[in-house]
Amino acid sequence: MYVEIASLLIISLATLFMAAILPMRDAFSILLKASSIILGVTAFIASILAYKRYSEALFSVASKLSKGLESWARITYTRGFFKFSDPPIMAFVKLSRGAGGKGPGADPFFQVDITFYLPKVAVSGLTVRSKWNGSLRIEAEGGSKDVRGEIVRLVGSVCKALKCDAEVSTLIGDVYDYIARSRVKTEATIKFRRVPLSRLSAVVEPVNRIVRVLTESAGEALISTSTSSYAMKEEEEKKIMVVKADGSKEPFDKEKIYKSCIAAGAPEDVAREIAEEVASKARDGMSTAEIRRMVLIRLREKCPEAADSWAFYDRVVKGRITFENGKFVVVEKGRLYLGRQVKDIGPKGLSHAEEVEGILAEMDEDLEYGVSKRTIQARCYILYMAVLRSKKMPKEEKEKAIKLINEWREKHGWKPYKPKRQL
Repeated sequence: MYVEIASLLIISLATLFMAAILPMRDAFSILLKASSIILGVTAFIASILAYKRYSEALFSVASKLSKGLESWARITYTRGFFKFSDPPIMAFVKLSRGAGGKGPGADPFFQVDITFYLPKVAVSGLTVRSKWNGSLRIEAEGGSKDVRGEIVRLVGSVCKALKCDAEVSTLIGDVYDYIARSRVKTEATIKFRRVPLSRLSAVVEPVNRIVRVLTESAGEALISTSTSSYAMKEEEEKKIMVVKADGSKEPFDKEKIYKSCIAAGAPEDVAREIAEEVASKARDGMSTAEIRRMVLIRLREKCPEAADSWAFYDRVVKGRITFENGKFVVVEKGRLYLGRQVKDIGPKGLSHAEEVEGILAEMDEDLEYGVSKRTIQARCYILYMAVLRSKKMPKEEKEKAIKLINEWREKHGWKPYKPKRQL
């Protein structure tokens, strides 16, 4: 938005300035001066109209999603968060310039990427992807045959009519509620990509039907009685028990692997691929340490920065020191040589601002020794979140730690963090 409007204003000012300094010596110079004035005024008017279109765009989205809409919040001029009471779901909207179809106001200028978040569903293990590229292509897996078939039918009809892409997935995750200012757990998402803003209202009814299919108890019964190979595979996974570090056992859950990879910064497709691969190799009695090694080895191959973030989080929060091939050692208390200097290691987790200061000094060293700024930025965010979530650190220590982190960021030319709510 700002680039577009700024470009128009620069063109306007440049042409008007040129018109002001051009002398009127002959007919050609008079014509050139008049043309410059017309171009400058036109560009200025265009910048005003562009600002008006951007400021109206989310209001147009709200009017087209008005059925069941409870409230909404503007994050930026092109991003918005919407909450619905009937059905009780949430949606995140991102606008982009494109062939948006016909209509007054902002409608012809924008297309919409919209993701609906469902907090509770009765169906698990279902993924349906639809892509329009001159013809419709749909991939579907998981769930029962009846539920999967109905979702495919609904998604396909929308994508064919609007020539857009879509995905329905029942993966567990979370979303930040910009209205309640808190994170909300979700069990399914419905995504539509490249929907013309002028035709966004055509998505509402199919989404309501998809929500009903995913949330009705009938869907749960269909899943529980299904004998499909996918359902059998899910049942087998639930029976696999893994051994934790303290010797206790818990059911294997590939969703934990997926969410952990996402939290470490891995792309969604990489996280899903790793989770599926580990799930295919999981066996009864397998240790969580072995699972962790498998995940880290694959992360190092596919997304090294995410693997670094995972290992850094484990060291700062859980007291685990990761070394070759994902192996680790837990240091409860003592002194540890970390490559360039000896560190005092206390109980796991953060409890004092001095610990944060030591980690920041270590990151300074890492920058000097060639670790990329992107990796250090990721570590800094993990450290910041670890301070906010620490249950052992008093409020005063958290304030000191956040001040130290922000001073360190400003020293390196980065913007300081601002807590979204009180400590």
